[in-house]
Order: sequence, then structure tokens, then C-alpha cells
Amino acid sequence: MISTKKVLTLHEIFSEQIGLPYGAPFAAISRILEYKLLKTLDAVTAVSLSICKWYSNLGIEVMYIPNAIDLDEMPREGLRLYDRHAIYAGRLSKEKGLDLLLEAFKNLEDVYLNILGDGPLRHYVEEYARKFPHMYYLGYQPRLTALKIHQG
Repeated sequence: MISTKKVLTLHEIFSEQIGLPYGAPFAAISRILEYKLLKTLDAVTAVSLSICKWYSNLGIEVMYIPNAIDLDEMPREGLRLYDRHAIYAGRLSKEKGLDLLLEAFKNLEDVYLNILGDGPLRHYVEEYARKFPHMYYLGYQPRLTALKIHQG
């Protein structure tokens, strides 16, 4: 019989992220639920020391395994779309604060904002970007393309 292990990697503090868009009651409920879930796992890893410390203080054993970037994976040349640009590359969801980013860039007409990714807020981002000539939604992009744009 094959034995399987349950391992979870934490990239953020879940209950705090839930609390940002949905408020303290949801954060409190999610804190209880995440604790119960984490206690059922065989191993928990985290990509930052601050996440490790947070969950360790709750009594969860967490191993620190940082996200790594293989420098050999980085493209030799970047893809610069504009002289002055900022890039958001990630999941298009409320807890990422994308609505705040769009609002902040609304009045920065001398800086282009390129948004790469997909997620529940895709239609919101598409509509918002159409209203401003200095915002572009580029959709999901393969990792190499996203790295080229980021490096440009």
C-alpha cells in the first residue's frame, strides 16, 4: 500500500489576507479554520521567514523553504514596452489589492501599467483598462514572456 503525505506550502498569511477585503469577522473565522486544517497536515512549509514566525507562534510546525528563481531561466534580453512602465504579474483577485493598484494608476498618465495574469477579476480589469489609454491588460502570459516583460 502506498502511503501519501499531505504537505502545504504557505505563500501568505491566509486569515490576514481574507480579512483585508472581507473584514475582521471573516478573518477570525478563517483563522480558526486554517488552524484546524494545518493541524491535519503531515508537513507545512512557507516561502518567507515572517510567515514561518506567524504560524509557529500559533503552534504550527513550519519549515522555511524560500521561493527560488533559477537564474538560468531568466531571459538574456528583456522586452521593454514603454519608457516608463510598471508591471503587475499575478492572480487577478481581490485579496491581491488589484483594485487599489488600478485606482492609484488612474491619475499617473505618464506611467504605463501592464497587467499580466488571470483570475476572478479578469473582466473588471479588462473594463477598467479600456477606460485609460495608459493601462493595458495583456492577459495570461507564459512564464518566459512575463519574465522578459518584467526584465525590460
